[in-house]
Amino acid sequence: MLPLVGSQVAFTTHPFTNVEVLDCHVNTEANPYSPVASESAPEPHAGQHRWLPTEIVVLYGLAFFYGVSQVFSYSSGTLDLLGGILFAFVLTAWAVADSRRRGNPMVSIVRVLYLLFCPLSTFLYLVGTRGFWGVGWFLLNGVFLYASIAVGLLVMFYLLYFTGHWELMDQAFFEE
Repeated sequence: MLPLVGSQVAFTTHPFTNVEVLDCHVNTEANPYSPVASESAPEPHAGQHRWLPTEIVVLYGLAFFYGVSQVFSYSSGTLDLLGGILFAFVLTAWAVADSRRRGNPMVSIVRVLYLLFCPLSTFLYLVGTRGFWGVGWFLLNGVFLYASIAVGLLVMFYLLYFTGHWELMDQAFFEE
């Protein structure tokens, strides 16, 4: 009979009778088929070696393209609503992924509440998971998100300005 994966088979001498006994010890930590090993919770940050989460890259890309879109439609309520909904979904996806990376996944109702109260819940999540440094991360990312919106707006504005495509820009930029 073959031993199980991760098991150790050895002959040992019994201390009282001096008889050699076959000792089969199954190491459940190394055995992938053991129910104990499969039910254990993953280690926080296990297998995660990414420097920057994908959700953060998407968030800053969304902010940049939101700034770009402001050149074409400066005062669009529909665009503002769509941008806010997309920001909320991306921030919720980041928080869900971050909570999984930290080893404390969110339950479904918390995800829904996070989505509904996104700016406040992001602040509370950062403070709850990172302590006082969460306030700094919230403010720092807020400044950089605002800056990426401004950079997107200015890049597209000057690109259209210097190429002479005035007709593509929203006329609200030229009103006094």
